[in-house]
Amino acid sequence: MRRLGGWLSGVTAILFMGIQVQGEPLDLHFMEIGDIREPENVEFSAHPFNLEDSRILLESSDDRPSLWQMPTDMIELDGKIAIYYQRVEKEHEDYVDQRTWCLGYLKPDGSFERPDLNLFDQSWPGPHNVVLQRSPHKPTWGGFNVFQVVPGPDGGWISLYWDQPAEGQAGAMIASSTDGIHWTKKTEDKAVFTEHNDAYSLIQSGDEYLLYQTRLLEWPEKPFEDNLPGKRRSLSIRRSSDLHEWTPQEDILEPDASDAPTTEFYLINVFRYADRYAGIVMKYYADPTQPKKHSGILKYELVTSPDGIEWRRPYRETDMAAWSYAAPFEMDNRLCLAAHNERDIRLYWLRKDGLVSCGTEGQGSFWTQPIEFPKGSLTLNADCSEGSIQVEVLDQKGVSFEGLENPILTLEGQDSVDLALEWSGSDRTKLEGEAVHLKFTLGNAQVYSLYEATE
Repeated sequence: MRRLGGWLSGVTAILFMGIQVQGEPLDLHFMEIGDIREPENVEFSAHPFNLEDSRILLESSDDRPSLWQMPTDMIELDGKIAIYYQRVEKEHEDYVDQRTWCLGYLKPDGSFERPDLNLFDQSWPGPHNVVLQRSPHKPTWGGFNVFQVVPGPDGGWISLYWDQPAEGQAGAMIASSTDGIHWTKKTEDKAVFTEHNDAYSLIQSGDEYLLYQTRLLEWPEKPFEDNLPGKRRSLSIRRSSDLHEWTPQEDILEPDASDAPTTEFYLINVFRYADRYAGIVMKYYADPTQPKKHSGILKYELVTSPDGIEWRRPYRETDMAAWSYAAPFEMDNRLCLAAHNERDIRLYWLRKDGLVSCGTEGQGSFWTQPIEFPKGSLTLNADCSEGSIQVEVLDQKGVSFEGLENPILTLEGQDSVDLALEWSGSDRTKLEGEAVHLKFTLGNAQVYSLYEATE
C-alpha cells in the first residue's frame, strides 16, 4: 500500500516539465502537456470515480435517517490502513454525539473493521470507535469538523479541527496523538484562527503546512439566493510552520468567465500525486428551486499544481463524480479513494496511476521528455486492448537510437499496469545511462505511466 497524499508520496516520480532528478527510479505520469513533447492527435483525459467500481465500506443505518458518515483521511498505522471518518447525526438527542470523529481499518479482504477502543462513552450500539469528541460549547459558526491527519513538528500526529473553544469565536483547534488512536486537545481555550470558513484541507509541504480554506467573497448580484446570500465561495491558502501561527488567507482559486455563471468553489482536497500536487475541487451551484437553502448540486474537478500554490485546470469538462477529505492511496495495483456517497462510506477505485491518461481513439503519437534510460526493468501502464502501441527509442536529436537491432517494439491487444518494455534482439546495456526520448505511436490506446520496476 502506498499513500499518494498528505505528508509523503510513496511515488518516486522524477520528471515534470522536462526536469529530471538524478538518482531516483524512473516514474513518469502522463497528465499534462508539459509531460510530453511533439504531441500529434493525442489528448489528456481525466478518469472519474464511478459507482460501478466501488463497494460500501460502512453503510448507514436505515432506522437512523439523520445519520451520515464521511471519511476525513487515511494513514498507515502499524501496517494497517486506518481510515478516519466523521459520524454526523444532527438530530441526536445528546449534543456531544451529534458529531464525532471515529476510526476504522480497511482490511486486506476489502472489508471495514471498527475496533472497540472504548475511549469515550457513546449512546448508540456497536463498536466504541470514537477517537475525538466535540467541545460542550455550542459553536458561534459552523460545527465540529475534523479533517486531515499530518505529522506533527515534533513527531506523532496532528489534526487541525474546527470546534468551539471556551472563549471567543469558533475556529481551528489542534489535537495531537503519538499513536494515531489516543488524541489530546491542545488548544481548548482559544482557536488558532477563526476567520470563516469551517471547511478546509491541510497538507505538509517541506518545512511548512499549507491549509486550503473556503473563503467567502462579496457577491451582491448572486444569481440565486441560498443559505449565504450575497456571498461567493472561493478557495484560499494559509501557511504555517508550527500550526499555531497562520498567515492571512490568500486567494488561489475562484471561478472565471469559462465557468457557469452560478459556479462557486466550495472545497479542495489537495494531495501529493507523483511529482506534483493534485486536487479535487468541489464545485457548488445554488439551487433555484430551493431558495435560501444550502444546495446539493455539486460537481468535482481535478486540478494540478507543481508547488501547491499555482493551479492549472486542464480537465474542466470532467466531473470526477466523487469527493473526499481523505487522500487517495494505492492498494493492490489500484488507486483507491474512501469517500462518502449519500449517507454511506464507499471505497472507489481506478487502475494504478489512473487519474489521467494520454491517448487517442484514432492514430496519434508523442515523445517523452528526455530521460536517462534506467538499469532496471522499464514498465508501461497502458490500455491498448482494442488497439496498439509502438514504443521507439530516440536519441536526443529525435533519431532512432543507433546500435539497437530493433529500436521499435509493438504492443497489441493488452491492458495492464505492468507491461514490460523489452526491445527484441537488442542489448539493453547499450541504452543504460543514455539520455533518450521514447516515442509512443498510439492506435486507439491510452498511456497512464511509465516506470522503472525496482523490485
